[in-house]
Amino acid sequence: MFLPTPFRIHRAVIGPTQSDIHLPERPYNGPSAAVAVECLLMRPTRVASWLMLGLVLAGCRSGSTGTVALLTDYGTHDHYVGVLSAAVLGANPQARLVPITHEIEPYNIAQGAFVLAESGGEFPPGTVLVAIVDPGVGTARAPIVVQTRRGLLLVGPDNGLLDPLICREGGARGVWRIENPRLVRAGAASSTFHGRDLFGPVAGHLSRGVSPKHVGSPVATWVHLNLPEPTHDERGLCGAVVHVDRYGNLLTNIPAAWLGLTPPDGRLVVRCHGRTVTARAGRTYADVAIGEWVVLANASRYVEIARNQASAAEALGCRAGDAVEIGLGPPATSAGAGGALR
Repeated sequence: MFLPTPFRIHRAVIGPTQSDIHLPERPYNGPSAAVAVECLLMRPTRVASWLMLGLVLAGCRSGSTGTVALLTDYGTHDHYVGVLSAAVLGANPQARLVPITHEIEPYNIAQGAFVLAESGGEFPPGTVLVAIVDPGVGTARAPIVVQTRRGLLLVGPDNGLLDPLICREGGARGVWRIENPRLVRAGAASSTFHGRDLFGPVAGHLSRGVSPKHVGSPVATWVHLNLPEPTHDERGLCGAVVHVDRYGNLLTNIPAAWLGLTPPDGRLVVRCHGRTVTARAGRTYADVAIGEWVVLANASRYVEIARNQASAAEALGCRAGDAVEIGLGPPATSAGAGGALR
């Protein structure tokens, strides 16, 4: 697994104090029809009444959609997902919770970052996304909130997990360190469960319209994820596995357009985790026989390495973060098409 490069957090101007922040006692979804009619009847002229109503509506409107999407490596065997969800609902009982996945491989920041980037862009602006793959929980790594250029609100650890989605969103409008005691779980935060103590409550407050500027101190930037950049030359394509899906397919960061560089007969050599297999370039999984290897463009327009109705990850022993090479020709020795060489 490729861990993010060390990065120093730079503090900027301190945000508002507790006394500057007003948190509503309960979620407010705007004035009712009865309130609107009452506004009109109380004003001396219809023009003034409509102006008053416009100001009321503008003051109640926020950028949040009320939706909180969750991505973690918690799994579903334990109680952690339920407690995280309860922490969100404790701050906003009307929040709509959307599970992206809780089955990220434990501690695998690279995989979590890929899945977050692939799914996050499908949500509308104003959505709050909580992402937790946090092997450094309780350490000096910062808990942060990021508002992207497009208007998503990201909540999670500053360990590279949020970086690919921020980049796909065109950068960040702002980044804040979670510090405000009024927005987190009462009492001292634990050193092992920041989902319950920090990220869940903050996400709930953001989903009800609290500005991210009230979270804490602004910081200059965020930690960037350190993965091998994809390259290609006359010998082949190089990159990294960024996700292993439920079927054992290996999703890479190699652009699918580079498959146009493959030889006319489509014969390829895949090397990963010290093992080598032969494969064919194809368009679908069924372009090869069951159990055979195929290299194709996936729905995200990146190169995918797969076996038809079998697990490529299990055969090669690969996981997200591993380097991968796709050679443009047969190996010097072969265990047969689709055979792994140790």
